[in-house]
Amino acid sequence: MGLDYHHMLSPAKAAYFCRRADDLHLLSLKEMIRCESPAAYQGLRQMTSILFAIGEEFSSKWDFAPYVEKDITNYARADLCMAGGLTEAKKIAATCEAHYIDVLPHNPWGRSARRRPSTSTRQSRILPCRSTTFQPLSSRAICFPCSQN
Repeated sequence: MGLDYHHMLSPAKAAYFCRRADDLHLLSLKEMIRCESPAAYQGLRQMTSILFAIGEEFSSKWDFAPYVEKDITNYARADLCMAGGLTEAKKIAATCEAHYIDVLPHNPWGRSARRRPSTSTRQSRILPCRSTTFQPLSSRAICFPCSQN
């Protein structure tokens, strides 16, 4: 089991939680504190053996670099929309692979889709279709490609 905190904890609260959660055998902790400070995550890394999943709001391979190079994260949470598309995400994945860090992709819709109710998966029905492109069927439905076996 993993927990996603969505940056809700302060470094002090995250440190307290990490010390208490070591016995829970969690798979990972995702985005506990704000990601602007690799030093804060480095301090947490030294306090716990729980795996970290970091990076859903990073916008490039350069944002991932300190977390990967200093072995702060165990899972890179690359988001295709936030990271600049498939090419940048592939570069992030290659860098992570060279450091034995797994990639745990984040929601491919990104934050911008959550602001637009007409395209938000939280407020829409998901309908399978045979098309290979995203086509809005109405203001409340989205058409996704489905795999054909």
